Amino acid sequence: MKKILTMVAVAMAALLSQSSASAQQKPSKTATVVYSASISCDNCKKRIESNICYEKGVKDLKVDVPSKTVTITYNKEKTDETKLLKALTDLGYTTFIKQGPSDTQKEAKQEGK
Repeated sequence: MKKILTMVAVAMAALLSQSSASAQQKPSKTATVVYSASISCDNCKKRIESNICYEKGVKDLKVDVPSKTVTITYNKEKTDETKLLKALTDLGYTTFIKQGPSDTQKEAKQEGK
């Protein structure tokens, strides 16, 4: 009986280590991108926070007025940095990707601003 229990325990440990290894190999579903935006006050911060948090796939949002940055963590299966860039631009802010999953800097400016 002890041999059977030992064999079962070894088999369970092997299965757990395999599932753990395969979980580590899966690519992350989330990404973080930092935008530089033409924000200048706490009202800008509140406006961005109250609108962008409802964008599909947004997991976390941080707006820093002194550095004029918006950091967004999002689900890559539901949105991407270009859609989030457009959402910020649609709010009226001149915005570009400062740092993120994309190596190229994309700039968007709202007409008339």
